[in-house]
Amino acid sequence: VNTANLSKFAGMEIPNLGSLVLKSQVSSVNESYKLDALDFQLTSEDIRAKVNATIQDLLVLASVAEEREQIGKAGIDLSLDVDIASISELAIHTAGIELLGGLQIHGQVNSVEQALQLKSLTAVLKNEEIEANIDATIKDIFSLSGVNTTISAKIDSLQNLSSITKSELPDTGPWMLNVRASSADLSKSPVVFNARLEGEGTQTVVDATIPDMKSPQNMLAKLSVDAESLVRLGNIIDKDLPGDEPLKLNTNITVAPGEYGLEKLIIHMGQGKILSDLSYSTPLEGVEGRKKLTGVMSIQNIDITPFFEKDTEPLPDTEGDVAELEKVVEGGPDQIETDENNKLFSSEPLAMGQLQIYDVDLKLDATDFTINEAFTIDGNVAITLDQGLLRVDPFAFNGQGGGTAKGLIELDASGAIAVLEILLDFNDFVFPRVGGKFDLDVDLDGEGESVAALMASLNGHFVTNIQDVQMEKSYLSQYGAGLLSQVNPLNSDTTILECAIARLDFTDGMVNFEDKIAAQTTEVTWLGGGEINLKTEKLDLGIAPTARKAISSLTNIGLASLVHIGGTLAEPKVGLDKTDVAKKYAQYSLHIATAGISFLAKKAYDNRVSNINHCKRILADLEKKGIK
Repeated sequence: VNTANLSKFAGMEIPNLGSLVLKSQVSSVNESYKLDALDFQLTSEDIRAKVNATIQDLLVLASVAEEREQIGKAGIDLSLDVDIASISELAIHTAGIELLGGLQIHGQVNSVEQALQLKSLTAVLKNEEIEANIDATIKDIFSLSGVNTTISAKIDSLQNLSSITKSELPDTGPWMLNVRASSADLSKSPVVFNARLEGEGTQTVVDATIPDMKSPQNMLAKLSVDAESLVRLGNIIDKDLPGDEPLKLNTNITVAPGEYGLEKLIIHMGQGKILSDLSYSTPLEGVEGRKKLTGVMSIQNIDITPFFEKDTEPLPDTEGDVAELEKVVEGGPDQIETDENNKLFSSEPLAMGQLQIYDVDLKLDATDFTINEAFTIDGNVAITLDQGLLRVDPFAFNGQGGGTAKGLIELDASGAIAVLEILLDFNDFVFPRVGGKFDLDVDLDGEGESVAALMASLNGHFVTNIQDVQMEKSYLSQYGAGLLSQVNPLNSDTTILECAIARLDFTDGMVNFEDKIAAQTTEVTWLGGGEINLKTEKLDLGIAPTARKAISSLTNIGLASLVHIGGTLAEPKVGLDKTDVAKKYAQYSLHIATAGISFLAKKAYDNRVSNINHCKRILADLEKKGIK
């Protein structure tokens, strides 16, 4: 009979799987009956299935429903063989994942003593690229006791799973997966799992236990990952990760209803390590509560510099940059077109609702933490989020080369309008490799429903000060390239940046730093200033250089005129304005306001102005206002 013809008897649609043949032979023995043979066969082009069974006592089998311990006396012996040429041809799908290749199944079931056992079950799924094997035994099918299952799989490349996962996976080397699961009694004993995944220079091992299968959402597990390097690990996720040193990860995982934890997380990266304990909880359905993330983390002797390294390709030849800029802005910087609708700060409402439903309590400490090349710090940070109030406090660290930093960042999103406060104080930080010291003083506050509104309401100040830094000419040339080469025509390979300072005053979103930017090297002084409108994001600032050498040397140096930066924060425009410098930007640099003075007198005046310590002048002004 064709399987499709059985639909009217089964009360459901049965697909056409082929021709079905059923044969059986029953005989009487003493006062009972015996199933001498049961032969069930299903045959088609794609599938062949066969079931053979014998039962020694049918009457005893009929009593098993009431007396299960009689199953052994029934004398059941059953075998199953299935051979499917191509599962995909049968359009068999599980959870939206298409199974590929051929499938062979062989199983044996028999009764022993007081139990019905799965003596063996073997399944093989195989095609040209993937091979998987499943072996299982069950000592007692009715009580589900003595369960043992082994799964092994081999795949040539993760890319071969792309059709199954419905996403493009990277092309890798071969992978091996082995899984074992066992339980003395599924109804009352834990289920123990062991999984091992190996390939592409990595090995991942999971040892897990489900204490009670009646509550499978409870689980305890140990996870370990051993990778030859981050580079090999990056190949797996199709990302370029730096680092040739080995990586090891170990942690304990706990899962319970609404609770998830990573305990004793240890990550070894080369000579460094990260230690952490993290937990996340979420209220159960129908129970009031808040989602919460808590944890501590310790970073020791970790260097993240390689993660931020940029391409080291040679910079393009920028000779003539100044001339090109002059051509672009022949009519002055105001002629540069800017898309005023292109904004840096989003006007989308802040996701304050998300901040209000989460609580966070994280503590981080770092020792020998290298952020950029030789810049290594020790410090600690605490992040808390309580009903919409986000605080980063303390925020404190020390530079191993010198310097201290402390601060507080607070964003109060508990109401309809977010309130922001930022306090930062960096003192005497020493630059790696080049020496010198760096200070930073930030005191800002604002409020708004979006990032744009917050920025447009800022009040306070931002002051940074750098002193005594030895800089290479090639290093300077990387910033502004040919333009800066014109601004700073150094005659030596190095120069001393004696000081650089910028003071920005914020008043209701208006940033004023008129005549409050200065920098001095052994050869050149830069003076500048301007303003930024954070409401419109428009820029209007300028800076001009003046040589500090004697008059005889200055007469042959073609320093660039005032450099003007206009446009917006999203689209800044740099230009040179030689024709309008004295009239429009005189306030930016004192040395150009000398109309009527002879050329040499003007050079002498410029030389005297450029040798004034402008950084000290600005700092003195700050001290008068009570700002460090």
